[in-house]
Amino acid sequence: MRTTIEGQQLVNNNDGISERDTFMKCSADSLHFTEFVDTVGITRNDSVKVIQKITKTNVNFAPGDGVFKIGDYTPAFAREVKLANNAMSGTLVMCFRIFFDSDNDNVLDVGECVNDSIIYRVLVNPKPTFAFTATVNGDAPQSVNNNTGSASLTLNFCAGESLTLSGYSSIPGTQVKYLEAIPSGTGNVTYSNAVIGIPRAQMELNPVPGFFAGIYGPYGLTPGTYTGTLTQTLIPYYDTDNDGKYDVGLDCLGDTITVIYNVTKPYAGRDAMACGGSSMKLTGTNPATGTWLAQTTPVNPIGATLGNTVMGMATVQFANSANGDFKFVYQDNVTGCTDTMSIAVTGLPVLETTINSVQITSNNNGVNDTIRISVCDMQLDNLKMGSFVITSLGSPQVKIEQVITGSGCTVAPWGTNISDLPGAFLGSMATASLTNPAVVGTASLKFFAFVDVNGNGGIRTRWSVAEIR
Repeated sequence: MRTTIEGQQLVNNNDGISERDTFMKCSADSLHFTEFVDTVGITRNDSVKVIQKITKTNVNFAPGDGVFKIGDYTPAFAREVKLANNAMSGTLVMCFRIFFDSDNDNVLDVGECVNDSIIYRVLVNPKPTFAFTATVNGDAPQSVNNNTGSASLTLNFCAGESLTLSGYSSIPGTQVKYLEAIPSGTGNVTYSNAVIGIPRAQMELNPVPGFFAGIYGPYGLTPGTYTGTLTQTLIPYYDTDNDGKYDVGLDCLGDTITVIYNVTKPYAGRDAMACGGSSMKLTGTNPATGTWLAQTTPVNPIGATLGNTVMGMATVQFANSANGDFKFVYQDNVTGCTDTMSIAVTGLPVLETTINSVQITSNNNGVNDTIRISVCDMQLDNLKMGSFVITSLGSPQVKIEQVITGSGCTVAPWGTNISDLPGAFLGSMATASLTNPAVVGTASLKFFAFVDVNGNGGIRTRWSVAEIR
């Protein structure tokens, strides 16, 4: 008889010695029976029988002992062999002996022709399973296993967050090793600020179980990108010879666990500057459906009112007195990821001055504050500046611009369209003179307090005005 099982062919030759072969299978694999042939070719084929003897150790295998016609093994077929306890290996021994059943009673009787046995010994190794728990920062832990087949786990990261692995277990235990690979991704995910190459070839994962008891990260994104993903595959194998590497045809592969890393970063926009009394529109993206919040730790200075968010946009209104660094947080409503932008706000300067003992203070209500002073022609130094101070929460960048216009008179030596620090005006004197002594004239002296943001001495925007005539 010639038999072929799993590609292993044996032929008994009636030399009194059983023909044997040994091979390995993984639990839950199929055994393929492809050939059972009477090489003599006896015409009474129904009388050619095979005595089948099955011995199982920690193995579930449906076929059992019996006597079968050799034709019952045709056509080719397959049967599953599976460990009863996946925590240990098992063996399956199949013994086949051909004989001519002359009286067709399915019993090997004395005098009936019988050949040597053909014996296949199958070593059945575990198909490894494993489980672990993954926790992204303070999120709820997620557990995964491959007990019932291949599985996947999706992890959502805010840029800058890390991953903790814990709760590792495996069957059958220490001989379970792993192959790891990153076959796909967007190519912009970073690990500890280094870009993770895509694809990353399959490699041995060591040490085990140390890998599943560590903290990994932080995961981030390359500059200018706000979403990224990568896919990692973890393939367990039973290291049959315990040599620390996967041997094709010897070691049994388990089902894969695929871990999908999604990294997101909302974009709150660039930092900005503003003056008290102004408003600014905040625009968040990625996604455009997030919510704007005022930072609470540490708390912002007083003086900002944040409106409702509509399609990622909200308006913040600053009070005249608002001053300091205000931080606003744009939050993704789905992932909870945030990005923060800062607005450096300088409070509106409040100018208080005295000219010829008449005091005036700007109130920053959008309307010029005005006083009227009468002087006589031909009197030297008939205009004198007394107090000239900024009474609000000041900034070293606060300056005063002086603008003088006249109708029928001149003011000397004061110039027009000049700017300087408030102290430069204190005690300054000038003479207002008529160009025609017979006609009354008017001089308009305007003083603008402003924050010289860029330090160039010029007014970018006039926020506070004191007009003196």
